Amino acid sequence: MNYNPSQNEIEFVNKALEAFNNKTVGPDNHELINIVEYDEQNNIIAGINGGTYWGWLHIDILWVNENFRKKGIGSKL
Repeated sequence: MNYNPSQNEIEFVNKALEAFNNKTVGPDNHELINIVEYDEQNNIIAGINGGTYWGWLHIDILWVNENFRKKGIGSKL
C-alpha cells in the first residue's frame, strides 16, 4: 500500500472513478466554488471552498473570522 502516491497515480484513480461514475450515473457537471468576503479595509474575513456535483453543493471548507460570526456572512457565502 502506498500512503504517498504520485500526482500521476492520484490522477489515475480520479479518472478511473470518473469513468465509472459517467457510465453508471452520468457526468457530474462538477464546478469548483471558491468565494471570499472582505471587510471595509479589503481584508479577507470569510471564505468557502467546495464544488457542485450532480446538482448538489459540497462544501469542503467554510470559515468566518470570529469577529464577523453570527452576522449572516456564512449564509451569504
